[in-house]
Amino acid sequence: MSCRIFIFEIIDISALATLISMGTTNNLLDMADMIAELESSGLDTKKKIISGILDRKDESFPFLARLATSQECWYDDSIDRWSPICAIHLLAKMGHYQAQLAVNSAVLEFYDDTGDWLTGDLPYVLAHMGPDAIPTLTGLMRYGDTDMFVRGMAAHALVIIIREHPETKPETVVSIMDAARKDSDIEVRTILVDSLVDLADPDLYEYLRAALRTGFVTDEVFRMYDVDRVNATQRSSRGDPRDPLYIFEPRYKKSFAYLSSSE
Repeated sequence: MSCRIFIFEIIDISALATLISMGTTNNLLDMADMIAELESSGLDTKKKIISGILDRKDESFPFLARLATSQECWYDDSIDRWSPICAIHLLAKMGHYQAQLAVNSAVLEFYDDTGDWLTGDLPYVLAHMGPDAIPTLTGLMRYGDTDMFVRGMAAHALVIIIREHPETKPETVVSIMDAARKDSDIEVRTILVDSLVDLADPDLYEYLRAALRTGFVTDEVFRMYDVDRVNATQRSSRGDPRDPLYIFEPRYKKSFAYLSSSE
């Protein structure tokens, strides 16, 4: 399976619409009501609504996937502008394969509409999905036509997973190195290798020093000082996986102001 096919192996939007239209039970109507509440309330969605959506994953998944991946939902003025991102968080909380693919599809299509959330929050949210998400994240990182910041985000998510699951380190580190080696763009290489600086693994010290010395990467993102900290086993200040539901906590709302204000 080619990387392009792998990345875009997403449920067809028309198939999602069929799944939704087939609903005749009260439960499905209730789910439609809960999704409507999510669409209108965004970050302010009540906890009981969030719990109801997650308690009935099979019913809610088609709705969430459409909310996360549909242009109609991202650019509809009647839908809270944070609602598609909230849907991505809920899909990450589900974490199953189809949810991972829907998240990838949303990120690839709408990364330019997400402000600092893409690099500041999303790596930690996706890392919550754990080792099962490594294949889809690796595909996202390797896909050469993807925006370099999306690729860097995926690489950082992989590194966060490695920290929590050290048994995944050998294969995943090689994947990141291989993606950097195969890219002709020095800026992309630098962003990918920067994720390995954040891993703070002394085993990578010589590799990172050589990357800087030989000009394989630039010194605009990290410098030799940062690499020396790796050799001193000083862990990066970047955090651990986050429960995706943190986005609904009131204390975080101010930090998302950059996307909440109207343009």
